[in-house]
Order: sequence, then structure tokens, then C-alpha cells
Amino acid sequence: MRFGLLKNKVQRVFRGTKGSSLAEMLLVILILSLVTGSIAGCVVAVRNSLVKISRVADAEQLLSTAYTVMRSDMQYCRRVTGSGDNPTFVNGNGIQMSYSQTGEIVYSNGSTQPLLNMGGISDQYQVTFDKYTFANGKFVITGLRVVDPEDPDDSIAEVSGDITIRVINQ
Repeated sequence: MRFGLLKNKVQRVFRGTKGSSLAEMLLVILILSLVTGSIAGCVVAVRNSLVKISRVADAEQLLSTAYTVMRSDMQYCRRVTGSGDNPTFVNGNGIQMSYSQTGEIVYSNGSTQPLLNMGGISDQYQVTFDKYTFANGKFVITGLRVVDPEDPDDSIAEVSGDITIRVINQ
């Protein structure tokens, strides 16, 4: 019974309407604009978060690969021919080399090559470090990180602490 009364009241309210006023239409447009703006803002925020997460993941992958390459060269080095920071050494393949702090391999003849020459993500970022030293049969790498080449002070991914690599062949 109650439902019937409510139905009659709703029908009476809408029975006499022939359209909507300009104010009602403007109100609907305003509400739709606010909802659309909120949704668009959320989409942009989510996109920016995904870009940032992807950037950090790429940098961490690059950092891991750089560490693996450096560890391989240093772990199997035959002899260290330099001293102090960033000494020259002979890697397991018999190549005399060192690493520059800007992420390049420096050969004994003065030529250089990027530490990671893979294309793709390695072109977007740069592997750097503060220094590496050699003492007591171990290399110690300090401050290994991945930065944006356009803003080298902004570290995207980094190794906390020093990395110690024990030489096997020496």
C-alpha cells in the first residue's frame, strides 16, 4: 500500500513537466564537468606513477647488469697495475683496463667504451660510481648508482654501502 502512495506522488510531480529549465541544464553540465575533471586527474596521476615505477625498475635492472659486468672483470682479474682510486687492472681475458667514474671502460691505449652498450634503457641512463680501490686481494666499489644523464645529481637507483669483490685469480 505504501508503495502505491509513493508511486502516485512521483507521477504527480513529473506529470506536469514539459522539459527542463536552463538552470537545471547548467547544473547538470557543471556536475558532469566536475566528475570528468576528477576522473581525468586520477588518470594523469596513475600514469605519472606508472612512469616513475617503470623508470626505477629500468634503472635497477641496469644497475644489476652493470654490477655483474664489473664483478666479472674484477673477480677474474689477473693483476692490478695501478694504485689509489680507480686502478688499472688486467681482466680475465688479458685486457688491461680501468673504469671511469662516468661508466666507461678505459683501455690501456686510451680508447673508451660504454660499460653497458646494449641500447634501449642503457641509452636513457648512465651508470656512475664515486671510486673503486684495490687492497688485500679485493676491489671495493663505492657509490655505484644509475643517474639521468641530463641531471647527474639525481640518482634513480643506487647501491647502499660499498661493494666488495674478492679476486679469484690473483
